[in-house]
Parts: sequence; C-alpha cells; structure tokens
Amino acid sequence: MAAIQSKTRQELRLSIGYQLGAVNSSTTTAAGTTNTFIDDSLFGGNDNYNGYWVVFTSGNNSGTIARIKDYDSSTYKITLQNYLSSIVASGTTYEMYDSDVPPARIHDFINRSISTITRKGAPPMTDFTLHTSRQVYSYALPSTMIGVQKVEYRQKYFAKSLFSCDSVFDEVTSGVTSVVVDTKDYRQGSGANKMVIPSGTGTNAILISDSISSTDISGYTHLEFWIKSNVALTAGQFAVRVSAVANNATSGVYEDVSVPATSVDTWTHHRVALSSAENLTAIISVGLIQVADIGAATVSIDNIEATRDYGSLYEEVHKNFYTIDRANSRLVFDANARAVTSHSLLKLTGVNKPTLLTAESTSCDVEPEYIIHKSTAMALNARSDRSADRRQASQLDAERYNLLAEQILAKSQTPQRCIWVD
Repeated sequence: MAAIQSKTRQELRLSIGYQLGAVNSSTTTAAGTTNTFIDDSLFGGNDNYNGYWVVFTSGNNSGTIARIKDYDSSTYKITLQNYLSSIVASGTTYEMYDSDVPPARIHDFINRSISTITRKGAPPMTDFTLHTSRQVYSYALPSTMIGVQKVEYRQKYFAKSLFSCDSVFDEVTSGVTSVVVDTKDYRQGSGANKMVIPSGTGTNAILISDSISSTDISGYTHLEFWIKSNVALTAGQFAVRVSAVANNATSGVYEDVSVPATSVDTWTHHRVALSSAENLTAIISVGLIQVADIGAATVSIDNIEATRDYGSLYEEVHKNFYTIDRANSRLVFDANARAVTSHSLLKLTGVNKPTLLTAESTSCDVEPEYIIHKSTAMALNARSDRSADRRQASQLDAERYNLLAEQILAKSQTPQRCIWVD
C-alpha cells in the first residue's frame, strides 16, 4: 500500500475549516484573562464575533474549545462564555470558527469519516507479538488487525540464551515461597520455573535470580521470554533484570526490562527492546523483579534469551496450512504448520483497523484527503439553513465533496492476498 502524508487532528480540522471558508487562524497580541483575550488583527464592529467558536492551539489552554460571548472592537477584546483553566497569554495561537461550525462537530465528522473507510483504505500493519509452541494450534490475532495478508515464521536468528529455565533459579529465592521446575506446563526446552509469590512481598523486590557465566549481550537489541501468571499483569508490574553484579544487584551495570501486560492464566511470549544494551558486556545474573506488589500469585517463566532485531530470516507459512477463525478472531494452524513453525516468532503482515483521532496531536493512518473531503461533505449537510436556495447549494456542494472523497479512495491500492478477519 502506498505511503500517505499523515495529518494530525488539528491539521485535518484546519483544512476542513478552510475548505468550508469557516475558519480564521490567528495569534493573540496582548495578555488576557481566564475568559478574555486580545488580538488587534481582528476587524469588524462590536459583537462581530459573538457566537463564534475558538480552539486554542498553543499555551496552557491548548486544545480547549470555547465559545465567544462578546467582542469589543475598540479594544480588540474577545470575551468567552466560560472560564478557562489558565490565563490566555500574549502570543497564543488559536483558530476561530463560524457559529454554525462547532469544532467538536468537526471532530465527530473526522472520526465518522475514518469509520466509513472501506477495507480498501485500511492502513497496513506488521505484527511480531505471536510466538508458536508445539502444544498450541490456535493464536489470538491482534485486536486491531482486520485482514491477514501473510504469515511468516522466524526460521533463523541471532540469539544468546541467558537462562533456559530447565533448571531451577537458585541464586536468590527470598522473594518467593517456593520455586520448582514444572515439566508439565512449559513452553520451550524441558520445563519452566514455577514460583509461588506470597502476599506482602512488596515493591521492587527480587523474586528469584540465577547466576550465569559472564555473557556479553551488547550487540543484541531485545530480550525475549515466556511468562504465565494466575493474576493478570498490567504493563510494568514485573521486570526481568539482567545484571553484571551477583545476586541480581543494582550496584553496578544492570537493566530492568519491563514485562508488558499479560492475560491471566495464559502463556505469553514477550519481546522487549533493550534500552542500554551497549553497556551489557558482562551479565552474570538474571532474575525476575516484582516492581508493583500484585499480592499472592503463582507465576511461571521460561526461556530467557537476548536476540537481535536485524539479521533474522523469515519464511512464509503456506496459506493451505492455516485458516482464520473469524468468529473468534484467531489464527488456526494445521499439523503441517505446527511441524514447520515449531517454536518460532511469527511475523504477521496485514491491514489494521483505522485509528480514531481523540487528541490534537494524534495522526491519521488513512488518506487525509479522503477524511477532509468526506468531513467537509458532512459539515455542509449539517450547516445548511432553512432557505431553499441555500439548502440546495449546500447539498450540491456536499455531493461534490463526497464524490471527491470516493475518487481518492478509488485510487488507493487494494490490499493484495488478504484474508479478511473483520
């Protein structure tokens, strides 16, 4: 799919306002108060801007929408209907919209336009969150993926094993009630470390660690591991620590790799970027840290390794070897796929559900010109008045912009070889 020139919500709103001829972008020229501002570039007589809308685009009130109550042409002072959280300083940029074009309405039109985008206009995506296991044949697809074009497995890659978890962590075990090698419920090798964490363990506590031979992982980019918990984990509650000091200490070189959110009672493979790998030249201890106290829990961990993001070789899984369970949004492998992929990171290529814009700086991931024209058509229909001539003109303009939007969508490249999920 061709690349797009992305626009933020603010940029889209301004373009729509310009297309409607309903916006003026300006800057305050003197300090105001929490419900007034001054701009000596304004023109017209008293009350000329009464009922208009303002969106502040810089300063402490950035993103705030307010309505104009009064305009004093002798002092160029605008009085707002409501009070703001901060004083409007001199040099604050803002956009002023006609009374019948509320900015909040434009925001709604923008998101409605994004929601109407067809499969053809859906943005591309690549996902690396799934990892296969011989015991598993079905995998939950990423929640935003609406179409799968290609499934690949990582056939070869650069890795250094830090701890296989086939033997028990035995350097530090003071943070757990017990830890054993579970040979029944594991994901790689011959077992996983299963630990019982008591309540009241506290924060930033070393649960378990193991000493390893000095290992240089300075040329690696990610830490990968499997984890399972009988308590759902939110991002950052746990961390895997690699340390150049015995007993997983932090008195020397170390790095805590935050464990992402993990669903309850589900083996989950995590691949997390290292932030200071260049310093990790002599790792001698690997451990699991409880950053936030989750209370009593049973947690298993398996196969901790350092990997490189570059130099990996991916092979495509033939489409005859898998199906898409649309009802449950899952990727289902047959025996052939399981035999080929074994224990492998998956690379999914497909298309994404378009992102709705909820903040000024959020960027669209679909063709912005489509959004602009589609939203303009909606705004024209919404602002048409009771006059028959004006109503007819607005509707004709709306049809014209709708046609422009459809023409832009028609020029978009259709995703190839796509199996639709949603």
